[in-house]
Amino acid sequence: MRWSVILVACLCLSGLADPVAVGDAVNDVVLTALDGTEVNLSEFVASEENEGKIVVLASWSFKCPSGKPYIPYHQELAAWCEEQGVVYVAVSMYGEGQEKVEKYVKEHGIEHGIAIDEGCKVAETFDTRVVNTAYVISTEGVLSFAGGLGRGENDPVRQAVLDLKEGREVATTSTRPSG
Repeated sequence: MRWSVILVACLCLSGLADPVAVGDAVNDVVLTALDGTEVNLSEFVASEENEGKIVVLASWSFKCPSGKPYIPYHQELAAWCEEQGVVYVAVSMYGEGQEKVEKYVKEHGIEHGIAIDEGCKVAETFDTRVVNTAYVISTEGVLSFAGGLGRGENDPVRQAVLDLKEGREVATTSTRPSG
């Protein structure tokens, strides 16, 4: 299974008292793939055993009027991330449920893996309120960018990834969410 993952979460309105902010370490989140395997975000953090991978988390929903138009972009971003050796995780924000997500993915030819975020852990960790919000996590497990998805060459998500890959400080660490 490619480590491009769609993660299914529900929109949590309560949030955490102290959500993760840019510059903070991201605690591990364990997800369950549709095939039943576990995906731990900590697997991608650099350690003595591995060099680590950059992770892009992006909120997503096929039910939201502002989210649906972004679905092709999520697919394009997931493919770009795979080419860059970056882990891509799209987070469904309306809790569509496993059966509905499986059906939608099959009908629309979405090829990256799917995981379920039981208990809204991702939405709470980042205090995510709208779809089309992205988070870039460095190989050290630090949140390096939080903000809206863009399109094309000026996409702040892609630029943050490229900055990290080149060993540069991320130039733009936050933007307004797109949703």
